[in-house]
Amino acid sequence: MVVVDAVKLYESGISDRCDEVWLVLCKPDIQLARLMSRNGIDRADAERRLAAQPLLEAKVIQSSRIIDNSADPKALRTIVAQAWNDMPCMRS
Repeated sequence: MVVVDAVKLYESGISDRCDEVWLVLCKPDIQLARLMSRNGIDRADAERRLAAQPLLEAKVIQSSRIIDNSADPKALRTIVAQAWNDMPCMRS
């Protein structure tokens, strides 16, 4: 198994070579707050950056699994571990 962490996976065409694509999303208000905190920017700048990103609808449709990252890191680790263990190659 190979894991690719790529922001532009669909745009680059690499997704065509993947058996599964997991898309990690979070609620827009949480995404905005995290961006402002992480980058030390104001709300207007953060909103401009988010508005410049490609629409997610097409990515959601193309993805094998959607992972909600709206909670804390521990919850995300639990969700990812379960998804990992559900992979056919991980089953005995």
